[in-house]
Amino acid sequence: FTVCQNLLNSNLAAMTTEQILRSIRGQLWRYNRELVSGEVWRALHDHCHGVGTYDRSYGLSASTRYSIARSFAMGALAVDGTMEWNKPEVQECVQHRLVLGAFRPQVTADLNRMSVLFPDFKARAPRQEEHTVIGGIDPDAVLVAHVFNPKGKVETTYARNIQKPNEVWQFQGSYRPTDGNLANFAQDKGLEVTVHRLFDQYA
Repeated sequence: FTVCQNLLNSNLAAMTTEQILRSIRGQLWRYNRELVSGEVWRALHDHCHGVGTYDRSYGLSASTRYSIARSFAMGALAVDGTMEWNKPEVQECVQHRLVLGAFRPQVTADLNRMSVLFPDFKARAPRQEEHTVIGGIDPDAVLVAHVFNPKGKVETTYARNIQKPNEVWQFQGSYRPTDGNLANFAQDKGLEVTVHRLFDQYA
């Protein structure tokens, strides 16, 4: 959480934090320009369908539905073009399975609304309530990260302690911010917690 990582950014993300921030500013400028010109629909259409300009997209796929986010983390569409991520042959091709839970960014495009404006905009897979984040997500906005096993069960959780934001707690099993106070949750569940402290040098 101390620096931007590629997984927090669009397909145009660069390698260093400085390059990433420069890239994000450029993408926001491009998005604003296309929003005024009306061309934004083409970029979002390609991003939604994974065609055309997708490899140059300034969007980062996100969802307000956990089930949709998990299915994509498990390899849905990316491997065999379907949402059937639980097939063994699909999971053999998936190297990392990760879902991030974060505050909603300030600049997003609601793809559900786009499908109302443009009938041909509907995705080829159920991506209800998907939002395309423009540019990137501030690492400080990330509250939880779930690492899944091949069966789709949360194996490891990394959760930010909102009482002490410089702490990230790591433990086995699942936790969501809606589960309540992190310390109480860990105590009630009898979890063995590893606490990672950020910015100790400034304490």
